[in-house]
Amino acid sequence: MTDPNGRPEGQRILVTGGTGLIGSTLCNTLIDRGDTVVGLSRDPERAARTLPRVEWHGWEGERERPPREAFDGVDAVINLAGEPINQRWNDEVRDHIARSRIKATQNLVAKIAALDERPKTLISGSAIGYYGNRGDELLYE
Repeated sequence: MTDPNGRPEGQRILVTGGTGLIGSTLCNTLIDRGDTVVGLSRDPERAARTLPRVEWHGWEGERERPPREAFDGVDAVINLAGEPINQRWNDEVRDHIARSRIKATQNLVAKIAALDERPKTLISGSAIGYYGNRGDELLYE
């Protein structure tokens, strides 16, 4: 079945970084439109107190691949995982911010690649900023 906009109804969507500024709003929006949201969090009990309508699973993104059972029936994955950037930056913090995004994404993609039934879609974002059209210019975060 599809909704009036042609979108499949009731998708199961896995979200990493779901307790962050963008992630929490996204999770609530997805649930409000009829989707089921599965979340991955370092602290699933705390995350469940913040967003009780999400099905939470524990995951240390920098250290391990996500649990297989979190992907059961998942149609799409939205990756927003990473150390918050709203803090004083120094070289150590900057490195940790980068590692938290890079390693978590590597572990997430490795798990998806190893699944027998993979989600149809993977969307990954790592910052709250964006670049305008810069043509062929190489951009760095």
